[in-house]
Amino acid sequence: MPYTINAFNHDEWERHGLADFGDFADQISECNMGEDAFSGFGEWVFVPDEPLPNGDRVIYFGSWGNDNSPGASTYTNAEIFDALDPDQLIEFSKRVDHWESQTEYVETDDDYDSDGELAEDQILAQQELEDFEQADEYFGDYGDGDF
Repeated sequence: MPYTINAFNHDEWERHGLADFGDFADQISECNMGEDAFSGFGEWVFVPDEPLPNGDRVIYFGSWGNDNSPGASTYTNAEIFDALDPDQLIEFSKRVDHWESQTEYVETDDDYDSDGELAEDQILAQQELEDFEQADEYFGDYGDGDF
């Protein structure tokens, strides 16, 4: 049976040879993201191509929100699957498929109009936000310096 270790348990994390979040932070996939009254929230996952030194497979995952950032040890977990157990390797594949099937953004009831369709102004607002983010990436943050 696979088991989950929380990064807050530093001794057990190190004993299993698990990587620090900083070692793979640039490779995570974010999903189930949304916005709340203060900031945003979401989940992240990372599945390394290589097994652990003992051959076991691992899925790193966690969450972030207005009270924590990705990689906060209390919200960072590793699910370990025994590579010698064929049933666990099947379960590993199912969990990877599960994570890969997650949506990038969560949809709320507010996102839909009375016909059950995504509200058009919500879609336009999201497109406008993405346009501004792309412009900031291309030109740099606007307003940081004098003209």
